[in-house]
Amino acid sequence: MPDTDLWALSEAIGRLSLPARRYLVRARRIRDAAPPADAVEREIGRILFERGYRADLAHPEMVLRAVITSGKIVLGLEAARTDRSSFEARRPHLKPFFHPGVLMPRMARSLVNLTQVRAGEVLLDPFAGTCGILIEACLIGVLGLGVEVQPRLVKGALCNLQDLDCRLLLGDAKRLPLRSSCIDAAVLDTPYGRSAKILARSKELLLKESLGELFRVIRPGRRMAIVADSSIEELIEGAGFAVLQKHTDRVHRSLTRQIFICGK
Repeated sequence: MPDTDLWALSEAIGRLSLPARRYLVRARRIRDAAPPADAVEREIGRILFERGYRADLAHPEMVLRAVITSGKIVLGLEAARTDRSSFEARRPHLKPFFHPGVLMPRMARSLVNLTQVRAGEVLLDPFAGTCGILIEACLIGVLGLGVEVQPRLVKGALCNLQDLDCRLLLGDAKRLPLRSSCIDAAVLDTPYGRSAKILARSKELLLKESLGELFRVIRPGRRMAIVADSSIEELIEGAGFAVLQKHTDRVHRSLTRQIFICGK
């Protein structure tokens, strides 16, 4: 690493309030950003060693994380850790009731997080399906409320919601059985793909009327996350929402998801 980078890294570590003496360093490189992660870990370890700290790979008292991005290295102390193995245990085909074409748990949790919903608040999924999104919301203390139009899916999804504080209604996203401004956040994985069943005159009409209902029931100043297989910005903005963020997620050759984070 260049001397200027080493000096900046040393200065950044000096500004951290390190609460313990035994440490573990873990670096992660985003895409092809330089320098390599192992080089950053070595340099941070060397700097800490010179300052009297000791590496402990088995039982560290603190974990220092470095994220390497284009042009900078972000440093911080690990405050909490997610048990990612639990996501694998909740993969769709391992649940009591399975239906194809649903989101994986990590994606569902990410969408819930992007709405900025807090524990104790209500998150709505108007296309609930097998309730994968609601499950991820409930696991972080959010009150999940789902609406699903197909009785067969409602019956099966209830098997997935055992022991969770979720509510599932048989109803139509185009005519939500909810009062205005009663929902804190929403996540919807819109119908697409071969397994999707569109119970409306057209997919566009389904989205237009559903978005209008969502604008009615979501509280002012709150957010929703939408997943679609094409750009639906015009429909989103036509319902009254503002598109705050837009992302893409390539699933396979014939499907790239469009993800919209919207505000009311």
